[in-house]
Amino acid sequence: MTVNDFINQNNLLPADVIVVGKKNINLLDHYVIYMGEDNGNHWFIANIIDKGVTWLSESDVQEYIIRYAPKGLRRFPHGIERRREAVELAINKVGEGYNLITYNCEHFANEVQFRKAESKQVDDVAKGLLTVTVSALLIGGIASLLKG
Repeated sequence: MTVNDFINQNNLLPADVIVVGKKNINLLDHYVIYMGEDNGNHWFIANIIDKGVTWLSESDVQEYIIRYAPKGLRRFPHGIERRREAVELAINKVGEGYNLITYNCEHFANEVQFRKAESKQVDDVAKGLLTVTVSALLIGGIASLLKG
């Protein structure tokens, strides 16, 4: 499937988010914001590890589709005026640095669509680590009580 096919089949509009993930691996998702079409070219913006928030061309996104599988589409949930504001916000963020924990691709996509730079993936990992840590402490404490 080409990017153009994906855009047309899904009737993408500016500020819609494409969610992609590694094929056959359900670990981390990547978020790409569709920015619209200009002179026959489709444009996207994403927050990428080695580049930060950056423009992506159709060919860049085609590589994502080859390497990753589109897992979902998150439509922009607000009206046309808010959509324009979201597109402007995304453009103004170009050049912003990437940080896996505090500002990754999901933080960026959520900030553009909902004005909240949050990452459920980071929150889920943090909760998992907290659960493992608490469990280890409890098990260690119980083991100490049983020995004593």
